Amino acid sequence: MLQQYDADTGKLGLALRSHINFKCAAYSPNGSQIATASMEGEVRLWNAQSCVVEHVIQTKEPVSILAYSPCGRWIALRLETGGVKVWDARSESSQHICLDRPPVNSLAFSPNGLNLAVGYRNGDIRVWETSTWICKMVIKGIINLVACVVYPPKSSYLACYYVAGAKGIRLFDEKGEPFQTILEHEKIKSEKFTYSSCGQWIAAADGQKVDLWTYTSNGIKTGWAHATTVKGFFGNVEKVTWRPNATEFATASQDGSIRAWKVEKESGNVSVQLLWGYGGTVLTTLGAVLVGSVGLTNTNQKLLQQRGAIFESSSSANNSA
Repeated sequence: MLQQYDADTGKLGLALRSHINFKCAAYSPNGSQIATASMEGEVRLWNAQSCVVEHVIQTKEPVSILAYSPCGRWIALRLETGGVKVWDARSESSQHICLDRPPVNSLAFSPNGLNLAVGYRNGDIRVWETSTWICKMVIKGIINLVACVVYPPKSSYLACYYVAGAKGIRLFDEKGEPFQTILEHEKIKSEKFTYSSCGQWIAAADGQKVDLWTYTSNGIKTGWAHATTVKGFFGNVEKVTWRPNATEFATASQDGSIRAWKVEKESGNVSVQLLWGYGGTVLTTLGAVLVGSVGLTNTNQKLLQQRGAIFESSSSANNSA
């Protein structure tokens, strides 16, 4: 079952009785459709308002990753066998690309929708033109593994997270030439990273914590710097996603919990506020600032305080002192 929650309050909305072995889901760019994928080898396209299935894509293979193009026409599906299938919503047809390549680890559409980048386990990256589905560029792997490919918002650059020989996030230009490493391997250890829509924040899940990085350009220092760490999850954080046009992100953990967070930056100090949470067997978040949180009972608030949560802003604490 796929459940929808109000992003502001965490209130449970409509529920989609989806696949038996549900794997992943994504909203279309305009929010009118939801795509869900399963290990049974099918993708269902739902009307987001009525929760009625409008179409079923039969892949005959388990699907573990799916992504919409910015225009909503294309849906890229990563098959468990390692190949990629692309669905055309306009003609309601699909085609395979990169069938004979090494196993695929990650894929991402460019912000303008003109390209689809695919990262492989052998370290290669291939970029496909969505107008022709011809491979336009190959970045040969110099390291063992491309764990994740992401296009920064409003950019033609390609960000790739490498692991094995040299961990870190590297930026490539439109010609596939590396021109910058924004985070060295000593500073980040996760393939689960994502940009905020403004491009000024990176959230990276690493086991039972989430690290936040912020981009600073003040004339004295320019570049990415570690901002803060959210700890205290029970179960590894499996997914991190930013809310569009906001400094808010959501986390999904192995323990079944879903939590929404708000990032605030004041006078150079960064704090993370828990907005709401659902599920999970243990209620705790170490070091989280929960000023103004809603939906918490007095008992749960006391329990969170015992586990290290903060319910008083730093300014209030200074004033009281």
